[in-house]
Amino acid sequence: MTLTRRSILALMGTSLLTGTVRAAQPSAWPKQLRYAIVPNEGGGAQAAYTRLLKHLEARMGIPVVSYRVSDVASVIVALTNGQVDAARIGGEAYVIARRLGNVDAVAVEKTHEGTGYLGGLWVRADAGMSSISMTKGRRLAFSEPNSTSGYLAPMAYFLDDLKVDPKRFFSEVIFAGGAIPAALALSNRQVDVAAVSFPYVGLAVTQGMIGKGELVPVWKSNPIPNPAYVVRGALPADFRKAYQDALITFQDPEGLAELPGGVERIVTASDSNYDYVRQLEHVKQELDLKERQ
Repeated sequence: MTLTRRSILALMGTSLLTGTVRAAQPSAWPKQLRYAIVPNEGGGAQAAYTRLLKHLEARMGIPVVSYRVSDVASVIVALTNGQVDAARIGGEAYVIARRLGNVDAVAVEKTHEGTGYLGGLWVRADAGMSSISMTKGRRLAFSEPNSTSGYLAPMAYFLDDLKVDPKRFFSEVIFAGGAIPAALALSNRQVDVAAVSFPYVGLAVTQGMIGKGELVPVWKSNPIPNPAYVVRGALPADFRKAYQDALITFQDPEGLAELPGGVERIVTASDSNYDYVRQLEHVKQELDLKERQ
């Protein structure tokens, strides 16, 4: 089932379990793990999540029920309202969810570049633009408002470094609805610049959605912490630990490689991993202040 912010109370899902669960778990545990997935990452990534969730079922001994959630904002709502138990969300979405509710970061993905990645502002290679100054007056697509690499980091670049308001620098500014939609909007010439992380551009190339070398960056961010695997803090401590242990024992090379960025393994994480994201949040405060003036 696909969840939207309007329909999020009507939860239905499908268990991935194909066999019999292991021996009974502590009685305080929930009967199932409800996991939210945002379906905007392409078929390969969705297949990888299916493999991961099957591993969680086998390792934890309870059914895992997955929900296709329409956008990241809906995941935050579902987590903080206790309507789903776990998800994989970006740093800014995690910081928001933790602030609004009792949500813990327990694991993070590690690639050959470590546990961080780069955001970028991209243009088409055939557009003849090689710097951000050349994009003035063009059309910009951010990924979505709760994205670190697709909104928060590039906004900090515009406001702090360039000292410009994107709404005045560009002729049009839109939210594409996710990283892959933003990359596709640029590929399809619906916009001239897109804020998308390097891993998601790579994923779009790997899955054949855009051509290799079709998009080129005109700006790179500082390293951003990889998305967090989160779980509701209200769940029993031993359940949260079992969930964390199940994540870090996922050793399916094919499944890991299909995740955005080419994941090598999943490692433990804590709330402090996302302090850098909190430092970027001054951007939203500045924008709110400008709107009130």
